[in-house]
Amino acid sequence: MMFFRSLALCFLVSALTCIIAAPATSEDAKLPPTDSEYPEVIPGPGLPSLESLGLTSADLYRNRTMNALSSRNEDDYIIYCLTGGATTSVSTAQACINYLSSLGTGDCMVPANPDVITFCSSGQSVICGTNVWGNGQAVHSWCSDVAVTAQSIVDLCQTNGQVDGYGQAAENSNMLGYVALAINHDFKLYPMSLTPNPATEFSSSTIENFSAQASEFTAPILRVIPYITFASSVVRTTFAFIWSLFRPFLRLSPLPIILYVLGPVIVFVDIFTTVFIRAPYNIIVYLLEALYPLYVFCGVACITGVILGLSARIISRLIVAAMSAEEEPPHMDENEDEPRLDSDLKGKGRQREPERVRVKVKVESESAISSVRIACQMPPGIHTLSTLLCGLVATMKHYKPTFLIPESYFVQRVNHTPMDR
Repeated sequence: MMFFRSLALCFLVSALTCIIAAPATSEDAKLPPTDSEYPEVIPGPGLPSLESLGLTSADLYRNRTMNALSSRNEDDYIIYCLTGGATTSVSTAQACINYLSSLGTGDCMVPANPDVITFCSSGQSVICGTNVWGNGQAVHSWCSDVAVTAQSIVDLCQTNGQVDGYGQAAENSNMLGYVALAINHDFKLYPMSLTPNPATEFSSSTIENFSAQASEFTAPILRVIPYITFASSVVRTTFAFIWSLFRPFLRLSPLPIILYVLGPVIVFVDIFTTVFIRAPYNIIVYLLEALYPLYVFCGVACITGVILGLSARIISRLIVAAMSAEEEPPHMDENEDEPRLDSDLKGKGRQREPERVRVKVKVESESAISSVRIACQMPPGIHTLSTLLCGLVATMKHYKPTFLIPESYFVQRVNHTPMDR
């Protein structure tokens, strides 16, 4: 019961509020302005009409910030404000800006000839675009980008409710947007049904000024982008056409049936390759990655050992060769060098080999040490290092070593000054 009573009280309060808020008479209610109170917004040639967009001129004048349009950062693009000449009203220019903004990604195109075209006009304001590419081709921009440029001009160039200026179209350096008075010394706006074309009335000096200003901030890459876009469009169109030709044949192709029949085989092959090819391969790769540091360490150790071994061998050979070269040739008796001829029982002579005599050396005085020589020999099968050690020992014993190397074996010979048999 209390609930219904509270609900009835709420309805009563709401009704009283509506009665108090309603105007007492029709004279107190302020009616919105009609379309006749605003200048007509006239779209440019080839652009949608207001009726097709469901808009009226009054809508464009009332909604001064349609589609949450914001001007660009003045540091990103160059905006030129014209002063000292005829200007136009900000309100009429804003209406055209709102119209272009409502077109969104619609195409605002400026042909190569004439290279100036009107996008929108209202009252004495006009928004134009000029083609500064200079290669005989039309330039295209989104109408919303043209609106962004025009909004920047209005925001940066207005003075006391008047504005006049131009700047590069957003995202397209080959088009300049122009916000100006429709009737001034530069050009004259004609109705669309009459001639001459309003674009042709744009003075040549103004167009040259646009081109000169655009060349200052037109990057070379921006001149190539239209060609790239055109080439990609041609490629896509070509492939789409070729695909459309083959599409009827694909419907008659037996490929789906073949794939359905071969389904078990395809699955078996996938399992087989997974178990016997991909899995072992992944295992081997994992092991190789894990053992890679050990492999590198062993490889470096082997290479270092080989280098050290070869270096030691070469150095030892050089030491032996140097010590051998410094020694004098052994002193040998002439009689011992001559072969002995002995007669046998039959009277025939034959050559006898020299006898090898081992002689003990006894040094009697200190002065005789310098004349004693010890022959260091290397018997067959013994490494050359033993010969080197022999020479070192002889040197430590104050003897002068002599290295004797015969042709087939080593002969031990001792030459001395004092000798005791």
